Amino acid sequence: MNLNKVLSIGLLFVFALSACQSTPSAPTQAPPAAPTAYPGPAQGYPVPDQGYPSPAQGYPAPLQNPPSAYPGPQAGGEIPWDQVQAKISSGEVTKVMQTHDLKIVLTLNDGTTLTTVEPQIDAIMQMIKQCGDPCKNILVSTE
Repeated sequence: MNLNKVLSIGLLFVFALSACQSTPSAPTQAPPAAPTAYPGPAQGYPVPDQGYPSPAQGYPAPLQNPPSAYPGPQAGGEIPWDQVQAKISSGEVTKVMQTHDLKIVLTLNDGTTLTTVEPQIDAIMQMIKQCGDPCKNILVSTE
């Protein structure tokens, strides 16, 4: 009796496995054709011999006087402290930088920088504060 149970369970197992296997109902399709590895002029892509300029013709000339990325004396150099008041009150100054050693760097509207030495710490700050409306947009930085 035990043998009959084992055989009937085994037979059911075989039928179950055969029912789970799929059979192809439709014929398989061939894979699509491989694309062209390197498209050429026939596909609308340019090729190098179609009149591209050589590197010497394609690049602009180098700048004669490139702008400086660092603040420092440019074109104006150093001015005496007594001339700073006139520059600031005229509205020419856009930026002021004060260092810990009393050095002042003024940046003018045209990008020119001028340097000077203030007689005492924060003298430039007092000057800008007293200037009023012409100096309200001056950017101030300290070190």
